[in-house]
Amino acid sequence: MIRRAQELDYIQIDSLVSLAFGSTAEVDIIHNLKRNDDAIAGWVKTQKGTIIGYLQFYKIKMRDYTFAGLGPVCIHPDFQRKGHGKALIEKAIEAVKSDTPYPLLFVLGHPDYYPQFGFSSRLGNQFIAPWSGPSFMALPLQNDHPEDGTLTFPKAFG
Repeated sequence: MIRRAQELDYIQIDSLVSLAFGSTAEVDIIHNLKRNDDAIAGWVKTQKGTIIGYLQFYKIKMRDYTFAGLGPVCIHPDFQRKGHGKALIEKAIEAVKSDTPYPLLFVLGHPDYYPQFGFSSRLGNQFIAPWSGPSFMALPLQNDHPEDGTLTFPKAFG
């Protein structure tokens, strides 16, 4: 089952994210995004009532625009490489595309993995951001979107 994260989920989410990343840095990012009103929504994948996957959407600013960012994304190590991450990302992107006013979605991720969802490093690298290169990608969520500019990321990312 894939659904939006609820407040009561965050005890399990914190444990999962710490386990998957091997530190609490990403947990801190998630909580700081929420605390600073930069979070859009978290999504979870559950199996038999246990959260096995998590992803976070957050706000990115540019002039008069607000875009969406994707990350962190994780799957419990015991469930990796079994399609759970792909299913979670596809469902969450579908929801953010239909439910929100964000013209673009950005991700800093593996350049061989994220293009399968429509992300493009060509589009991502037309924007000035703290990151650049093939791992910084963008996905259009609306037909009408800016083609370049300087992005401002939430304080949670340092």
